[in-house]
Amino acid sequence: MAVEKARAPRPDVAPDVFLTLYEKMLRTYYVEEQGRLFVRAGKCSFYASTRGHEKLQIAVAMLLQPGKDWFLPYYREKALMVGLGMPLEHLFQGLLSRDGDPNSLGRNMSEHYSSRELRVVSPTACTGTQFLMAVGLARAVQADGRDEIVYVSGGEGSTSEGEFFEALNKAQCDALPVLFLIQNNGYAISVPQEQQTSSELYQVARGFGMRSVRVDGPGSPTCTTPCGR
Repeated sequence: MAVEKARAPRPDVAPDVFLTLYEKMLRTYYVEEQGRLFVRAGKCSFYASTRGHEKLQIAVAMLLQPGKDWFLPYYREKALMVGLGMPLEHLFQGLLSRDGDPNSLGRNMSEHYSSRELRVVSPTACTGTQFLMAVGLARAVQADGRDEIVYVSGGEGSTSEGEFFEALNKAQCDALPVLFLIQNNGYAISVPQEQQTSSELYQVARGFGMRSVRVDGPGSPTCTTPCGR
């Protein structure tokens, strides 16, 4: 007797949404390929691949509102920039630290993107420092009564920094409109995750009373998304 395996229900998402997601993922792929060539030619001072993070970052850009909501990325978010609609010329100028680069006039490290129009705040090179800045920005949004969300992201290694715990505590205590996204690719800078932390990362935010969702998609990073509101 043949038994047909039950198929998981498909999400009720319009086909054009999938097409937009796929198109931006494909664009990110070619950006990464070109970036890899620049690295081999010695033209990039710093390069962090976005491979495996594309779907998540572009989905975030599609769910939030560029130019209205705020984005504090970390140094592995080229796909987020593509998803938000940053012109490829600006993206490559930042990657190559060219004079006239609209991100920082070529003065910042590669992968440190920023945009007034898209409300992308330039990250620092220090791991985890963006979390407290995001909470402060969310506090200002709340004080002004604006209907905006602050997005802040980091890798799993950044969750070992004290700023991360301070930020979670303040965000939950004041019910701030901030979304924390932890992109776990299993390798924190130079060591595997098990040498960085023994924590179940998606459980950390719950310790502060914050809602947290763990997403583990095939072929993609494991993501933890705690939200202070």
